[in-house]
Amino acid sequence: MRLGIIGTGNMGGGMLHRARDVGHQVLGYARSEKSKESLSSTGARVYDSVSALVDESDSVVTCLPNADVVETVSRALLPALRSGQVWVDATSSRPETSKRLHAQCREKGVVFADASLIGGAAQARSGKLVSVVGCLADELLRVSNVTDIYSKATIRMGDAGAGNTAKILNNFVSQGTSALVIQAFAMARRAGLDQKNLLEAFGNGAAQSAILEKMVPPTLRGEYHHGGFSIANARKDLKYAEELSLALTGHGSPTACAAAAFLDTAIQNGMGEAFTSTLLNPEIYDALAE
Repeated sequence: MRLGIIGTGNMGGGMLHRARDVGHQVLGYARSEKSKESLSSTGARVYDSVSALVDESDSVVTCLPNADVVETVSRALLPALRSGQVWVDATSSRPETSKRLHAQCREKGVVFADASLIGGAAQARSGKLVSVVGCLADELLRVSNVTDIYSKATIRMGDAGAGNTAKILNNFVSQGTSALVIQAFAMARRAGLDQKNLLEAFGNGAAQSAILEKMVPPTLRGEYHHGGFSIANARKDLKYAEELSLALTGHGSPTACAAAAFLDTAIQNGMGEAFTSTLLNPEIYDALAE
């Protein structure tokens, strides 16, 4: 397969490496000279034109920062797509955006699927992501021919937008858990509890979670900048959860609002690009909590 990838950052780059490693011809989009050089070093064919990349691809994957960027890229991508192609959007995007793009693609004879990703860059590179997909039932086989390249499982959640919805809920749980972990360990510190012993206790009970095991152990060694998930991205996920709650129930989510409040303070203090694990640093937490 000639697989065009637009958005070759942390996740998209891992997916590109995986596709190349299992024998697909990979095509990447880049505008800056630095990005072009980086992409070229992977063995990918590099294009600085979306339409040229689409013209040479059998299928296209987009993996972009948010729904707004998907909207922008779609203005160049949609006119270039031709009947028979598949466009898989792996972005953590808005369901409404994906529903509209699915309808527009279907008019052109193009299969569009929102196929958001569960997992990180390491899983992308090793082909162990989970793709949660929104598409019609009769489109799933063609979509999974793409997503199975970098995923250990492709799970259809429903029609267009359902993959995004599943990812929003997944990230709502994970970011909510992160907020609880950060605040629990700050409270434990102020109460004079031994953090290592608390982690052991949590790990043997109902508080055990992948988030707990990923975030806390490095901090016991004084390592706070890890995890690969920025505060700005976490806030975006909670924003989408608030929007989803409003659309489904007519009111926002108190849980999402509470979890977002502390992140807003961090962003206002210039920490948007820092990892969420940074908030476990006592000095930073206490400064923001004042």
